[in-house]
Amino acid sequence: LRNQQFVEEFQKPVEEMSSFIQYQVPSIPTHLSKTPCSTSNYNKVACLQKISHGLQVYHVLLQHIKAEYPQSTLLPSVMHQTTVLIGLFKDQMKVAE
Repeated sequence: LRNQQFVEEFQKPVEEMSSFIQYQVPSIPTHLSKTPCSTSNYNKVACLQKISHGLQVYHVLLQHIKAEYPQSTLLPSVMHQTTVLIGLFKDQMKVAE
């Protein structure tokens, strides 16, 4: 299934999947563990704002990906769900204030 999804999304042969290995997600650096969302420094409103902002940045990056891979069948759904999540976080921020 993973191979099939790779071919469908990137329109490249499965053999080229290894060229994407360099894009592994790194572990979170220690200096980021002191964010408003960490258990030692938790602040609900600030945490919701940080997540909402991160989702907005992610949404902008998805637009660039859409330009690169216009035939993607998964991307429209991911973009829509990201927009929904951003709205939910904004609603939660209003309630938390």
